[in-house]
Amino acid sequence: MLVEGARRVGKSTVVEEFARREYRSYILVDFAEASRDAANCSTTCPTSTTCSSSSS
Repeated sequence: MLVEGARRVGKSTVVEEFARREYRSYILVDFAEASRDAANCSTTCPTSTTCSSSSS
């Protein structure tokens, strides 16, 4: 499910609540965070290394 819309209106909250109620497990990908992590990885890691984010 891809949810788009205005900032700060509760999209993530609604999606997480839906996932908790309807599924035993789910994966939530925040493309804003993923984009920053990918950009950081590409500038700090060699191409043969797998990067992982340590942000909290």
